[in-house]
Amino acid sequence: MANLSRVFKALDAVTATGAGSVFAFDAPKVMHLSVQIECTGAPTTVKVQVEQSLDGVNFHEMVGFELAAPATPPSAGFLSNISHGAIVVAIRANLVTLTGGASPTVTVTFGMVDAGDTF
Repeated sequence: MANLSRVFKALDAVTATGAGSVFAFDAPKVMHLSVQIECTGAPTTVKVQVEQSLDGVNFHEMVGFELAAPATPPSAGFLSNISHGAIVVAIRANLVTLTGGASPTVTVTFGMVDAGDTF
């Protein structure tokens, strides 16, 4: 089977909370997902939700990541791999918390591969 891997920047140096760009699949997928979070400006707390949708309109939290100093300083960035067994039609990142720092920005990048693909 062809490799259907994709890299998608869901939030690009955003400075305010809110949902980012939607990545819509051409058909429902069961996927493996990597999430990379990068921050600038030394924020003290960053919370990002990865949200999924079955219809491309209504989104619900799949998983959330909270980076908070000092335990997990946002400036260090974050990378997580998720094996997700549910069917999804679309995904997005939602920045729900951004506090502290000096003009902080948050970038979230997804790396995705269809669970049926070979690497």
